[in-house]
Amino acid sequence: MKINKKFFIALCLLFSSILISCNARSHETSQSLPKTLDEVKKYYKEQLVHYNKIDQHGIFVAYRDDVGMRYDIVDLEQQEIYRLPIMAGDLKLENVLNESEIIFLADGTNYLNSYEKFPYLVRMIKSRNGYRIVEEEKWNSVGTDLKTVAGKKGSIYDIAVNFDGIQIMFEPTEGDASNFYAAYTDIPETSIYFDENNQMVIAFEDALISDKIEPSPLTSIKNHYIQYIQFQQENNRAKMTIILNENAETYRVLKRNLEEKIPIFEIKFK
Repeated sequence: MKINKKFFIALCLLFSSILISCNARSHETSQSLPKTLDEVKKYYKEQLVHYNKIDQHGIFVAYRDDVGMRYDIVDLEQQEIYRLPIMAGDLKLENVLNESEIIFLADGTNYLNSYEKFPYLVRMIKSRNGYRIVEEEKWNSVGTDLKTVAGKKGSIYDIAVNFDGIQIMFEPTEGDASNFYAAYTDIPETSIYFDENNQMVIAFEDALISDKIEPSPLTSIKNHYIQYIQFQQENNRAKMTIILNENAETYRVLKRNLEEKIPIFEIKFK
């Protein structure tokens, strides 16, 4: 396919102007910028959602504008504002490692569409031109509940167990393929909680357990942290109970998408 040369040049110029504009907004310096916490509150006015002190001079600010949630780091001593990269969901301060490296907790929500992740960490590293971000998995202590409130109806049709974790694959329920594949595929709304015996329970709403799944309990599994797995269908809820060994101390969960067709729930232990 041939690309018109003039169109290509115009596209390059447009892209360059966007980059220049983004760089210009990423770092703001002015004598009129805040130099106290009270001035920070006045500067952001009604857009201010929440803030945290990073150190003696740094303030992390979360605010809402016409785009959605935005995040700044305000240096009161230098009277500078660093515009952090736009994130799809909400961030909260998790840990300050040093003046150049800060870790935030992302709640997994998405303002751009309804696709929701499990909570994850965002590491922001200061450089000469502002901050760059690195997304990382969050490990949770066994006993910590998690939940997503967005998802799609689906049927559990396969489960893979390896040395340190489990993968659960979903397919459309009968007659629901068009909704399942529309825009993007996703696992059902998911809740992870622990019962009175500290057994892990994973509940998928609007989900079915396919006849393809081996009858539970699954006892002949080779996993360092799991004794066995029990499946149970409760009306429109598919429930999986995991009996953990005592050496399972932390876990992390994430959603994956194989070839944009097969949504996967993945959990690992350590």
